[in-house]
Amino acid sequence: MNPDKTSESSPFALTIRSIIVLMFAYIAYTQWMTIFMVPVIALFIATIALLYKDTLFVKQLIASEQQLNGDKDELTVMIQEKTSALNATNKELKRVKIALESATQFNHKPLSSASTRESEQDNLPLNKRQDEKMTGEVLIAEDTPLLQQLERRMLEGVGVTVTVANNGQEAVDLAMKQHFDLILMDMQMPVMDGIEATRIIKERGDQPPIIAVSANTVQKYRDAFEQAGCNGFIAKPFEKETLTQILEKYLTQENVQPKTTKVSDVDEELMGAFYKDAADNLQALSAALRQSDFKMVRKVAHNIKGSAALFGFPELSDQGKEVCDAIDSDQSDHASALTEALVEALEKIERTEGGPL
Repeated sequence: MNPDKTSESSPFALTIRSIIVLMFAYIAYTQWMTIFMVPVIALFIATIALLYKDTLFVKQLIASEQQLNGDKDELTVMIQEKTSALNATNKELKRVKIALESATQFNHKPLSSASTRESEQDNLPLNKRQDEKMTGEVLIAEDTPLLQQLERRMLEGVGVTVTVANNGQEAVDLAMKQHFDLILMDMQMPVMDGIEATRIIKERGDQPPIIAVSANTVQKYRDAFEQAGCNGFIAKPFEKETLTQILEKYLTQENVQPKTTKVSDVDEELMGAFYKDAADNLQALSAALRQSDFKMVRKVAHNIKGSAALFGFPELSDQGKEVCDAIDSDQSDHASALTEALVEALEKIERTEGGPL
């Protein structure tokens, strides 16, 4: 047996050889891993750094956006405050303008004295004077007590027999019971309005002429009056001459000798009633305005619109009409300003004309 062969193939030699090979392999593997891992670790660190930087940038963007939103909200609030202040200023300027116009218009005395009305009558033709007499039965359908008194005074002043109904239902009932030569029918009344009352009366057939008396002068209301069967229309407030023309058309006239003493339709008693009515309107209008109750505001303004001019205050009637028109047009801000001016006008009447109302 060869001793060299025996030594080379002995288990010990093989073990030593394997250990040496593994050592060289481990050294090679370690060096390779070191060379490979360095750039990988560097890339990982760089990625972490970039992500951190991006996170800081995003946080800065969010903070900037929040600041911009806050500035935007502050700017919006500021614009709203300025807009509200401007609207309030415009409203106040409009109210002051209307009040100044009203104050200018009301620097006069009402045409209520007997002497003033007598001088006006002297300028009328003879057949328009109060000395002209007529005969006939006239029904007044009117819910405003002040206008009831004034219309009764005008009609009885020329010799007409007058019956008064406080609403449309009363007018229908009276027309069914007795004969009238003429009916003056207010259109806006409680219980039953004038249009419905006219329609019911006309359905009976042979009925007296019915004249619509209303402060609602727009065409659609006139058409409604005509369709209901009215024979004519008088717009409130009306002049006595207008009423006289209606009476001359439908009633019998009597020629009498002129009298030396003339009686005014609006005497101190009626003016006192007007001032009392103005006091009631002032209180009702002020309360309705405070509560923003424009339905009540319109009702009171409509009453003023139809009556004030008959007592020497045409501008007050015009103001009542403007309030009604503004409410009908849904212009609440404008209606409020006009109503405030109307309240001031009533207060001026209280101070300068009627005394304590």
